[in-house]
Amino acid sequence: MGDDPAMPNLPETMRQSGVLIWGCLIWILATAIGTLLLVSRQGRWLWSVNAIAFAAFILFTIVPAAFLMDAERQLPLRQIAATIRADAPTETVLMVGFEKPSLVFYTQRSISYLSHPDRTLDYLRRSSSQQPESRFAFVLGYPEKLEETRLRPRQYNVVQTAGAYQLWRVPLPLRE
Repeated sequence: MGDDPAMPNLPETMRQSGVLIWGCLIWILATAIGTLLLVSRQGRWLWSVNAIAFAAFILFTIVPAAFLMDAERQLPLRQIAATIRADAPTETVLMVGFEKPSLVFYTQRSISYLSHPDRTLDYLRRSSSQQPESRFAFVLGYPEKLEETRLRPRQYNVVQTAGAYQLWRVPLPLRE
């Protein structure tokens, strides 16, 4: 759980939230009640105890943990979106690789997605000819996908690294 580059703070966030303690307490209590029922020969209530414990576990552990995981997973995208909004509210933004539609929500603007990184150069050339007033474009993605774009290091600047993502600024028009 701690080696995920997309959510590096997740283990600490889970510990601080107390979600793990709630989960343990629910099952310890259910085990104690179940044991008492078995000792007092009231085993017919065991299914009820397990069902209530399972429902409580979902309500007080799984649901909050899912919200925490989602918040941690989206944090790098929110950080990058803040940079995009502040640095270039009108410039082209391109995401390479897997689409993250939440980026549109966080930036409140149109994002172009390219699933094939090798098409990035062509896209940027077309973009600069269609929008000659654009000074640069932002290119976002996982570092290994960005490397597949065939952009040379002198053609971009790394603006930000957040979680598993990198944001590059590519001056337009594209130089060879």
